[in-house]
Amino acid sequence: MTRARRIALAVLLATCAGVIGTTSYAAHRVATAGSLTVEVHEKGPDGAKVFVWVPAIVIEIAAPFVGLAVPNGALDEIEPYLPLVRAVSDEFMSLPDVVFVEVTSRDEQIRIEKSGHRLRILVDNRHESLRLDLPLRSIAMIARSLDRAA
Repeated sequence: MTRARRIALAVLLATCAGVIGTTSYAAHRVATAGSLTVEVHEKGPDGAKVFVWVPAIVIEIAAPFVGLAVPNGALDEIEPYLPLVRAVSDEFMSLPDVVFVEVTSRDEQIRIEKSGHRLRILVDNRHESLRLDLPLRSIAMIARSLDRAA
């Protein structure tokens, strides 16, 4: 094998290793960051079903820009609560799994809980059911971003 072919082969192998390594790292980040999941099911014969899944890595990438998208008036209104939201979201991560709110009536069930590293909200009534799973880390990142913008 000539020297030029060895160099070309080395460049090709290095490029393949870079692509595989980058893809593996990206897949690992998406898997470990979790996801935002929203499921809505309207009950009844013509009920719609909506399922939205967003990798939390997208939220992490967008979080620094959240403060730029919030109108000034709205930012002024939420500013007093941001330190509390940030502190609570940071503390939630260290808590064991716990149910914060559970309301059961004849017509409706509502449950808000911490499960793993997620905040989960479940609502079920005669007309619809809703499930929202949000990574706690994403809540903390958004709160920090809003705090910096305020």
